[in-house]
Amino acid sequence: MLDKSLAVIYSLMILGQAAALRAYIGTWIAPACLWGLFWFMFTFVPLVALWNVPVNPDAVLYLLVASCLFSLTALPFSWRRVFRLRRENPMTVDYGSAFMLNAFYVISLVAIFSLLIDLWIQGVTIWDAIFSPMQVAARMIDMRYSESLVPNIFSKLSFATQYPAAIIGGFIYVTRPAGAKRARILVLTFLPSILGMILLGAKGTLFQAFAFYWGGTLVCKIQRGDLRILSREEIRKLLPYGALVVGLVTVSLLSRFIGNAGADILEGLQRLFASYVTAHLYGFSDWFSFTTDASFTQYYFDLHNSSALYTFTPIARLLGDTTALPPGTYDEYFTYDALFQTNIYTMFRGLIIDFGMWGSLLFMVLFGVAMHLSYWMFLVARYPAMSASIFIHSVGYFYSSFMISLLTYNSIYLSVVIIAIVLFMNRIASLQLQRAKLGVGSLT
Repeated sequence: MLDKSLAVIYSLMILGQAAALRAYIGTWIAPACLWGLFWFMFTFVPLVALWNVPVNPDAVLYLLVASCLFSLTALPFSWRRVFRLRRENPMTVDYGSAFMLNAFYVISLVAIFSLLIDLWIQGVTIWDAIFSPMQVAARMIDMRYSESLVPNIFSKLSFATQYPAAIIGGFIYVTRPAGAKRARILVLTFLPSILGMILLGAKGTLFQAFAFYWGGTLVCKIQRGDLRILSREEIRKLLPYGALVVGLVTVSLLSRFIGNAGADILEGLQRLFASYVTAHLYGFSDWFSFTTDASFTQYYFDLHNSSALYTFTPIARLLGDTTALPPGTYDEYFTYDALFQTNIYTMFRGLIIDFGMWGSLLFMVLFGVAMHLSYWMFLVARYPAMSASIFIHSVGYFYSSFMISLLTYNSIYLSVVIIAIVLFMNRIASLQLQRAKLGVGSLT
């Protein structure tokens, strides 16, 4: 297995370049470092977990080169200096203010009720949702893949507000003292995504919400000068929640076996977990082999799509591209024996289709410049709004990159704007509160 060993070495080099950059910056909380950590896990875990599955090491080498080019764009910035200035002149943003708390309640409740109204429009009753959630999920999955869902504004509103709810929930949770109200905040933070997973079979939104929540907590950490990516206490607290999430995902996956009495559920669950957790790398590897030499599967290959349909779908639509994309983006499924089946090929398949092999590497350079410049602006601003929103959403983008470019969804653009507006309005509310206090003080 020389090819597999070589691929593992390339994966470890992705981690190595991220660690070197962490030493240069002084913290893991930086776009290039976070990207390197994510892509180390996205490559190393599949390579080791499915050791007997063949892989094209050149595909992993390409991922390493892309990661290095992204990381190099962080070098021109004096990160240690800006973090020192940040400690001397801390941000004055109150991420746990009364305004932020009210915004959290409003957005979370809008997400929940929009989801329930969407279910009602699709013909699902509250009784079914409460007492037959797995059957409801199976039905909604069938309707989604058969494209028979009834289009409505509440469906779009539900997805557009789930992520801002998770982000603001992260703000509120980490700025509140421990107690019952804090637990309530945590439940309400993820309830929209949990309902989406259980009732709609949309497993990806919950993990995406986790990534955005984490992005929100990282912003709060930077404000208080804590540059640790995760503390031991945080890891200890995450373990029981991780077990709970695995249980919820398992319940969601079980909905796939509703009405299939002859299925081996345990074997089916193993196959589904392998398909969702590890298959992306092997799918991209096989597709990469198809573009350069030979592959197990024949693929549709439309190189140099000038409208960037697979990377910036909403923008491509505005430019007039009406190409129909199937559910899941790609019609082709890569299957290896009975281990897994996937149509997940990472964001790099779409990137290469849109911009070509070399164009995609240039994209990573430009993308890195934009991300690090925005992050720098976030660090130097006293009241960051748009730059803070971009950094938070970049964490979600890095996470989702093992599947697809997050910027293919309209809801992400809206989420970026919503969070920026909330942060801007929070600043205004805080300034008004300060002026009111000063006014009261002057009268006394």
